[in-house]
Amino acid sequence: MKSFASMLFLAALGANADSYTISFDENGLRSPTDGNNCATCKWKYSKNKGQIIDEEFTSTGHIGSLGDVDVTFWAQSSWAHWGSSDVSADANAFNKTNSDLFLTLFNTDATWVTQDEDLKVDQGNVAVIHERNGQCNLNWNGGKGLCKDPDDRYSGSDPHGGFVFIDFSEPVSLKSIGLADIEDGANQRGSFSFYGSAGNMIDDVEMMTVTGNGGYTTQNFSLSETISYLVIRMQGSGGFKNLSFDTVAKVPEPSTIVLFGLAMLFIYRQKQNA
Repeated sequence: MKSFASMLFLAALGANADSYTISFDENGLRSPTDGNNCATCKWKYSKNKGQIIDEEFTSTGHIGSLGDVDVTFWAQSSWAHWGSSDVSADANAFNKTNSDLFLTLFNTDATWVTQDEDLKVDQGNVAVIHERNGQCNLNWNGGKGLCKDPDDRYSGSDPHGGFVFIDFSEPVSLKSIGLADIEDGANQRGSFSFYGSAGNMIDDVEMMTVTGNGGYTTQNFSLSETISYLVIRMQGSGGFKNLSFDTVAKVPEPSTIVLFGLAMLFIYRQKQNA
């Protein structure tokens, strides 16, 4: 009887908050490889290509949602409401259908010559805004999409990165993110903006400096509120990975509360009969 009461009690506790990290090294994501050394590659994979990241981490994506949280990625070259306190009024805000850039994977462990040697930080795959969106094709890789010769969107003394939008289907507590090859020169350092479900800005912070080319670091966050949207301004060169967050514990449904009450009643009666 005690074990049955314990089972009821545990079941009544319901879902707890869980921690997740999107590393971009998950099984099912295509890591860029040296086409010259790829004996099993088909002709269309003969050159180094990185997978396009958009809806992989959703319930309909081939990786799947994380703790019932769908995470959707997309990129744009500009955003009229950057820094605004009310983005919900803009029909284009947080609308992935208006994306004019591609977020793709770059292999920082590459042992061959790549489009950006500064991104080779030996940290697996990082996500970058691709330099030349005309080299991307959403039909390659079984419809998952690929970009040829991955490279971050930056050009000499005229930085022209972009904005990465990340939409969480449920509020999350953002913990940290890994950054690769983030420069500290004029107009090169990026930033993060955090938004609630109503489109209200919660906070925005500057990116931590990564010293020199080929550097990697982790930036931690200590937000007082949960977020539904993250906007990463990749103002110059660089990439990111290891996006870590906690889900929010859900309030028990009425049926769960009843189950909890039954568990407590069993425990009470056991004590009375002891």
